[in-house]
Amino acid sequence: MRIAILISLSIFAWVATVLPTSGGEETPSANSNEKNTLSILKSLPYLQGYKPAPKMTGVIRYEREAAYPGLNFYICGSVPGAFLINMQGETVHKWMINPKDIGLPEESHCRRADIFPDGGLLGIFEGDGKLSGPLIKLDQNSRILWEYRGNCHHDLSVTEDGLIYVLTHQRQDEYPGQNLTGPILEDFITILSPEGKEIKSVSLIKCFIQSPYFYVMNSAGTKGDIFHTNTIEVLDGKLEEKIPIFKKGRVLISIRNLSVIALIDLEEEKVCWLLWGMWNVQHQPTVLENGNLLIFDNSEKTGQSRILEFNPLTQEIVWSYRGNEKNKFYSSIIGSNQRLPNGNTLITESETGRAFEVTRDNRIVWEFVNPNRAGADESLIATLYELIRLPPDYLTFLGLE
Repeated sequence: MRIAILISLSIFAWVATVLPTSGGEETPSANSNEKNTLSILKSLPYLQGYKPAPKMTGVIRYEREAAYPGLNFYICGSVPGAFLINMQGETVHKWMINPKDIGLPEESHCRRADIFPDGGLLGIFEGDGKLSGPLIKLDQNSRILWEYRGNCHHDLSVTEDGLIYVLTHQRQDEYPGQNLTGPILEDFITILSPEGKEIKSVSLIKCFIQSPYFYVMNSAGTKGDIFHTNTIEVLDGKLEEKIPIFKKGRVLISIRNLSVIALIDLEEEKVCWLLWGMWNVQHQPTVLENGNLLIFDNSEKTGQSRILEFNPLTQEIVWSYRGNEKNKFYSSIIGSNQRLPNGNTLITESETGRAFEVTRDNRIVWEFVNPNRAGADESLIATLYELIRLPPDYLTFLGLE
């Protein structure tokens, strides 16, 4: 397992701002140093663990009558696979790979995953200190069905017709119309067939430049990981009549390093709507059935995160969750939120390795602490990338009612 390095993710942002600037002619050593620095930038992943491991793990709170019943699917920073547990915390199924089978180092892990009713799993696997890796399709028995090697990172979304939308990035030493002082990572939305064949790849930088929101690029850095896009959600069009901007096929994204969320029209390859200013280095914006958006506001510098439900047209906050003295809530990195059918909200507090379900009046009715460990002596709780709730009858391969 990878040895956790006890550094703050703020160093990651620092590296993005101190890449050597280029002016006039460069000496070979300076150019080599710049390339090495970008290599360092790409080799600072989210850590396996950040916080000391607590004594109590697994499901530590469960109010059966108030919690939404189902199965819990989760991935974490110290395991090259994924887990499915019941409401009591018992393992129902797991997926696990040998990273060496796909040319990755032993300390690799699954950064993001989607699960299919037949037990198939689609996951982004990272390793070797990189912030990107292959997208791999597994069957219910963890056999590898196919791989897509395209520098995938952070998130993916699968539509009803089986198309796969995944975030990818590429190094660029220069970009038309942009004043770069060093190489950058250019983010793309890449569309794949159900069999993992690339269909189309759209540059997010290009989408901003070709839109009325081109001015946002003035706030982007001139070198390094200028966007750090961390979320992608393809809209199904069910709300289009009520909210025209939520047109079917548009893609909702979250750009962490700009604290921006935006809608991308992939046909026109441009940004058609965006919002910023209400949060800081956010994660996991998602469209709710009522037309509101739910978002994880990391609030990196305040020491207190929050979950917001707000009207995307008026920006009115209609519900929020914050921690208190008894129940702290803060994750400066990652984080996830899911609105459940009964109105409760399932929250992943990644940095502390915790997930919990809250009611509309902010009462915790289910709580899980990751039992997986990280660090040289396994003294840290493994980072919990995401935990989501699935209805038992969704997974037909289990034969559960």
